[in-house]
Amino acid sequence: MLDATASYSNYQQIESLLPALHACQIRWLEAPFPLDNPKLFRELQQCGIPIGAGDTGLTAPAEWQAYFTEGQIDIAQPDISWVGALPPYRKSQIWLIRPVAG
Repeated sequence: MLDATASYSNYQQIESLLPALHACQIRWLEAPFPLDNPKLFRELQQCGIPIGAGDTGLTAPAEWQAYFTEGQIDIAQPDISWVGALPPYRKSQIWLIRPVAG
């Protein structure tokens, strides 16, 4: 896993790094973009590395929907210290996401 901590603002900034990420066998890329535009994550979906997001600001189950539909993230990463508890997330079934190969 590589935590990018929202360091990039578009796909082109990451594109040149992809060969190195693949060579290092990065299992997933965490938080490559700020959470203000879920569609940024969709373009990165082509890179062949699973994408995680959420621990830096998604605090309610409803906020995740755009990241699964528009953003196409692979891994939900809620921060338990921000969301308060896991039961609301279990009820919303955000955990029903596609498995990550590996």
